[in-house]
Amino acid sequence: MNLCSDWTRSRTSTESRTATAKSYMVNSENWVGGYLSGVSSSNGINFLRNADSEAIFSEIDIQCRLKPSQSVADAADSIVKELLK
Repeated sequence: MNLCSDWTRSRTSTESRTATAKSYMVNSENWVGGYLSGVSSSNGINFLRNADSEAIFSEIDIQCRLKPSQSVADAADSIVKELLK
């Protein structure tokens, strides 16, 4: 999985309108959704029941701006920890 700096750049740059940037974001968002779904399923706890995907992506935006060198997977793990509380 890519670094948070890649996530942030593709979500905030004017290049986000290009086909390549859109493809990157769709793939990244799909990966995050699948990852969270898999963790939810494996834990037997549906912590995504009331979750909003845009809110989740916004939280990843925040975490990635704060820690650009971490992976998007680490940002997703932080969200899992919050949702399991």
